[in-house]
Amino acid sequence: MNVYFVFSIISIITLLLIAGAPMKILRSAGAIVVKMIVFSIVIYGINVIGGGSGIHIPINYFTVLFTGFLGFPALIVLLAIDSFLI
Repeated sequence: MNVYFVFSIISIITLLLIAGAPMKILRSAGAIVVKMIVFSIVIYGINVIGGGSGIHIPINYFTVLFTGFLGFPALIVLLAIDSFLI
């Protein structure tokens, strides 16, 4: 193996062990992914329950990311957009 490659891997591992900050980033990214999964299920439930009354929120990358980051206020905004603008 190349000496520079081995040295760079060892230095990156040492930096990660000392800093510890990437673990916080991974933890928050994991929390956002869990929220995105939960809100996609919630949007699906809203589509199933509200299908008879004409309420439909499309499940795509934008709506899942939007609700995953912002939570229930984003869901309310999506419902308002669906009912008032569309």
